[in-house]
Amino acid sequence: MGKRLHNKPLVEAIFELRWGNMIPPDQFDDPNYQILVGLLFERFKEAGYEYYERLPTAAIPDQLSGHVVQHRFRTAKDQWPLIQVGKGILTVNDTDNYDWDKSFFTRCVDALTALHDKYPGNFHEIPFHSMTLKYIDAHELDYEQTDLFDFLQQKMGLDIRIPEKLLNKARLSGSPKSFAAHFGYEIPDLNANLRFRLARGARVSEEIDLLIWETEVRSIKDSIPRDLPEISRWLTAAHQITSDWFFKLIEGDLEEEFS
Repeated sequence: MGKRLHNKPLVEAIFELRWGNMIPPDQFDDPNYQILVGLLFERFKEAGYEYYERLPTAAIPDQLSGHVVQHRFRTAKDQWPLIQVGKGILTVNDTDNYDWDKSFFTRCVDALTALHDKYPGNFHEIPFHSMTLKYIDAHELDYEQTDLFDFLQQKMGLDIRIPEKLLNKARLSGSPKSFAAHFGYEIPDLNANLRFRLARGARVSEEIDLLIWETEVRSIKDSIPRDLPEISRWLTAAHQITSDWFFKLIEGDLEEEFS
């Protein structure tokens, strides 16, 4: 069981599976797509995703719509969690009510099981492209009153800083007006990569500045497990990695604030 945060900074939790073949020049093919959507429609409705949305992207021509979500299934109008389907893509998404142990893991497995059971053809022969578990988090940060690099070091243990001699030489001061940092690491035991990204952002509707960080585990092509039990184990391992990373990152003042 993971730790419970009553004020968690989570913006969105996303599981995503991509598949299909690219056909030159830069076109995408999944001949089973239209049949699959109809079959999944009934399956997801039975599972409680009773509110269906046909997205504007559904008007994109088939040959140009690879890995673009076109159909959305919600438990109720404007409610989360949700499942999205497109040509060669399936996602499970959640936000405020996210709970790995109580619901999100099960929803991911159920969505994959639906794809396994309803895909027109052999599920084990689907040309998988990528499988990703991703978390987007955000924290309000007043960049005018707070030194970004001090915050990263003191609150998140991240030593990222532009040397003062460079700033002084160019007569620069204050927090950067834009900021993005991206790190990638291999996870040999899982045949996957971990990607971590930090960036300055904003909640435009409320004119609130944010520090946004994204943590994801991704496997590609032949590294993706083929059987549902193996995919379940991949999900469990990927979540353990991202969870450990998250709680180590916020250890101290931020964890107390989010609790």
